Amino acid sequence: MPTGVDLDVQAGPLEVVAGLSLELGRLNDRYERDRLEERRQREAMRARVPMDVRFQASGICPTPTARFGLNIGGPDVGFYWLIRRLVVGGVTFKTVAAGSAEIYVTALAGQQGAASFGPIVAGLALSDMADQFASLPTPAGRGFYSNRQMVIQENENLVVLIDTGTAGQQYVAAAQVEVHRTVSDVETDYGA
Repeated sequence: MPTGVDLDVQAGPLEVVAGLSLELGRLNDRYERDRLEERRQREAMRARVPMDVRFQASGICPTPTARFGLNIGGPDVGFYWLIRRLVVGGVTFKTVAAGSAEIYVTALAGQQGAASFGPIVAGLALSDMADQFASLPTPAGRGFYSNRQMVIQENENLVVLIDTGTAGQQYVAAAQVEVHRTVSDVETDYGA
């Protein structure tokens, strides 16, 4: 028998069934209140969007002829990103960084935060290209995006491809991202 159920063994069968039914109803109500409270707490935590987050990726150029990608990452399931700012160049703004950058929104990507080479980079296509910088660091007045100008959906990544870089030089890509939620499982009636 469930914990907290008191039955009078002297009572008749109808009284036992009625008492058991009443006690099970109370347990069910308590379970439902606990479930709704847990949902309220989860929603309160998830309601903290949109929020601004910064991501960065870096890698070292192997040779000037080897194009390589810097995977900044992508949103978790149920979320999307609005890219607000993207800066690409050497370690500091004053670091001279040869080469150009192509910006892709793609499902193809290597390890987040690191450089990727080979087939992943070769698979990037014009259909996934979102922007480009002909010189580095990011030219003045570029790399800032308005609302919905560069959207990253779940299962997509923001990848910066460095072309004709300096061998042995470290390149950095940093993004300011606005995170939004795409799904909601809020119930309209939380009960009492």
